[in-house]
Amino acid sequence: MLRRSVTVAFAALLALRPGAALAEPGRAVKTVASGAHQLPQHEGPGDGQPTPDVAAYDTSEARGTWEVPLRGLRVLSLARTADGQTWFAGKELEYPNAKRVGRVLGDTVAFVPYADPDRSLDAILVADPQGGVWFGQLYWNGSEWVDRSLPFASDRIVVYDRFFVGQVAGNGERWYALQADCQGFGGGVYLERDGVLRHISALFAHADEGFVKGNFVNVIAGRPNGEIWFGTGRDHCMQMDITGGLTSFDGTSFRLQTVADGLAHPYVRDIAFARDTVWVATDGGLSRFHGDAAAVASSRGVSYTTENSALPHGRVRTVAVDSAGAVWLGTQAGAARFAGHWTWFDSTSGLPGSVVHDILVDPEDGRIWMATDDGIAILTHEPTPRVRVTPPAEEGDEPSCGTDSTAIFYLGQSWPNPMRETAEIRFCLDAPGPARLTVYNTLGQRVRVLMDDVVAARSGAAVWDGCDDDGRAVGNGVYLYRLTTASRHASGRLVLLR
Repeated sequence: MLRRSVTVAFAALLALRPGAALAEPGRAVKTVASGAHQLPQHEGPGDGQPTPDVAAYDTSEARGTWEVPLRGLRVLSLARTADGQTWFAGKELEYPNAKRVGRVLGDTVAFVPYADPDRSLDAILVADPQGGVWFGQLYWNGSEWVDRSLPFASDRIVVYDRFFVGQVAGNGERWYALQADCQGFGGGVYLERDGVLRHISALFAHADEGFVKGNFVNVIAGRPNGEIWFGTGRDHCMQMDITGGLTSFDGTSFRLQTVADGLAHPYVRDIAFARDTVWVATDGGLSRFHGDAAAVASSRGVSYTTENSALPHGRVRTVAVDSAGAVWLGTQAGAARFAGHWTWFDSTSGLPGSVVHDILVDPEDGRIWMATDDGIAILTHEPTPRVRVTPPAEEGDEPSCGTDSTAIFYLGQSWPNPMRETAEIRFCLDAPGPARLTVYNTLGQRVRVLMDDVVAARSGAAVWDGCDDDGRAVGNGVYLYRLTTASRHASGRLVLLR
């Protein structure tokens, strides 16, 4: 399968399955009164977190050539077949209950109808090694959809319409996932071998010890070394606690990693692999683990969050790795690229939708396909020089803008962040000239122009009072601000909580 991993989103279902004692989560994230998630803090030099002084705060300008072959569809999933076709699945913007599946053939977008679109409400696309495409339990064999709901004998399970293929291995084995209900009953991971489908606890001793009890399986990803990795996460019937984790299977043992082991957040949405590195997209940031499954289980991960890096948004929906080893992320506020330094892409730089649900790297030409809230975008990325962005400021910090011969360009983190009444944004220019500082919402819509003038000084600052250009107070949430000059630009992120 050419796809690096598969993002899985399932509807809640009940199933009959073997009973077993399941491992409890190591830690849970609580929601404080402000609505922000509060992660357990790890202290000390061995906690594995990147320090503010490393390249995690270096960024580069978002440049490249954009193609937008499709608009008007909330695209949730992408897959690439062995013959080079890119498939997509999503929902119409005006009619969210209308599901569409299609493929991009050169410059042509072709929709592929299927008989019962209500069956696969949130199903994802999975390309298998034989060239076919799975969409829920529907299989495209090259010419038509085949219903594979009950193609095999089953072991103590009722196969429901929203029981999904999550990963197809090279040997033809298929891994399935079924969501539990909100009380944690039913659900789990199933494996089809030799035409027989069984829950993993019936095939492997102590399998359930590798999973957090009663969680949704959000992603199943096959690693080149033969390991199978799982990401889980859920909230419990609208309660405030969130549980989940990262599970690996090396053919013998299932191992669980949680927040206590360095995971940024218990809700895992996607997994990608690069050589000996495992990258994990979570609702609290990007996590990185090194080594095979056994090595990961005996070490601690590193996490990049909005607090300790230039990650544009904490909720990372998808992750992919290109041929150069650069990591691409889809977030609630656009896309990001991390290769020792960060590059942000949002609607102001060409992205059609602000929320990026899935990313696919074309293995032939290296183009980056992005599934957004308003269609598909394809980026041919242009590497650009790094731009220094300061770590989160402390009150009273003065930016160091260098001397006349060593002047630098950077945009500081707003202070305070989160803001309640006002926030100050400081910056440095590497040369005097026209400069514009603008606040946007996460949809890329302009909220307020804070500065649009010729700046003669090397350093400066602007204050935002939480109002738009018409003087109206805006709502709580995440906002982006961008500093633009004739030759450079940089962006920052702030949170308004009144």
